[in-house]
Amino acid sequence: MSNDRGANWTGRRSTLPQSLDSAIDALAGVSVAGLSWPGEGRGQAIRDEGAAWRQALRTWLRLRGNKPTIVLSHVPPRGLGDVPQDAYHRGFAAYRWLCRRLRPQLWLHGHTSPAAATEWRVDWGATTLVNVTGAVLIEIGAPRADAANIDA
Repeated sequence: MSNDRGANWTGRRSTLPQSLDSAIDALAGVSVAGLSWPGEGRGQAIRDEGAAWRQALRTWLRLRGNKPTIVLSHVPPRGLGDVPQDAYHRGFAAYRWLCRRLRPQLWLHGHTSPAAATEWRVDWGATTLVNVTGAVLIEIGAPRADAANIDA
């Protein structure tokens, strides 16, 4: 999920969901789902909206109505913490679609430089989206009372 690759990072993967892009994993009693870079494994990070849609639809079908508390993704959903004027750092529309359906309490993403993004945190309906590029401390508590509606 990160831009960091190689042996030094591989050993730390055990703290992340074991199977990105599949079912929900439980970490410390919290349900977590992960989305790697769409089309990862092709040797280079090519921005591919079609791959993002296939990934989002596959994730939605695999979860079969189970909604994770947290979603981890490399890229943010479109318009929710991304950099819309930068084609490479623009979020994926498919992730926005998935966020609207899953409505996780928390969506953590990277990929977007905090200096380029206008907001490091975005509240969208029941979901708080946080750009965790760099370092961010997050406390998980009770759901917000004002999280009833999501606008398109």
